[in-house]
Amino acid sequence: MSVGRFLQQAAAGNAGGLPDPFDLSTAGYDSVTFYTGSQAGNPRGLRLSEDGTKMYVADFSNEQIYQYSLSTADDVSTASYDSVFLTFSSQTAGPTGLHFNSDGTKMYLSGATSDAVYQYSLSTAWDLSTASYDSKSFSFATQDSNPWSVFINPEGTKMYVVGRANEKIFQYSLSTADDVSTASYDSVSFTPQKSASNVPVAVLFSSDGTKMYVINSDTSSTVYQYSLSTEFDLSTASYDSISLDVESQSQLMQAMAFTTDQTKMLLIDSTNDNVFQYS
Repeated sequence: MSVGRFLQQAAAGNAGGLPDPFDLSTAGYDSVTFYTGSQAGNPRGLRLSEDGTKMYVADFSNEQIYQYSLSTADDVSTASYDSVFLTFSSQTAGPTGLHFNSDGTKMYLSGATSDAVYQYSLSTAWDLSTASYDSKSFSFATQDSNPWSVFINPEGTKMYVVGRANEKIFQYSLSTADDVSTASYDSVSFTPQKSASNVPVAVLFSSDGTKMYVINSDTSSTVYQYSLSTEFDLSTASYDSISLDVESQSQLMQAMAFTTDQTKMLLIDSTNDNVFQYS
């Protein structure tokens, strides 16, 4: 796939004439939602496919991932349920984070009750009905006891986990790309912005690794923007003094995704079970 199409899971980079990474200061709510509650009544993970025509939601209570189709790419108002889901209770209860590799043949799930990331293979890219567990996982219990989000860079060599207990983001290296069983802790962590009793719950990076976006949620919801002076190196992250308050839509936003053309951002909440769309 092209680097540009990876941006439904992270913001665009500058290489190859791509647009600048997503700038939160320009974001506004579209008054567009999609209700997931008929399937996922407690959604915690959100991702879009490489071409923007598939959406995936992980449910904390049902311990399942659900697949949706978007008849217009990257437009959540055109979403419909595919009647396709994956049950992962054999691996973990209480899933919190969902991620796909750049070509849609690997899927990763973080579990709050097991303090681990689990890896799955899809024999047909982006088709959840073809997913199977790889019997591969990585435990980060030494760093945090309540993981809430997982992100792996487009090259598959760096992994980031949001730890809700310690309110930090932790960085790991994968010696074999896209294989979480080869992960090791880089001894690098970052404490993001917070307000009131809010805690970090989700993280995304731009595809070039120079921007990072973090949702803080609990009593209110805010998305914060950071810059990394060295790509994908969390030790070089600094706050841009740019944030987006989304409390008017929900106090419990849990995950986010960016569309490929850099004009839309999707957030999902666990209060009303809705995906919200921003421009």
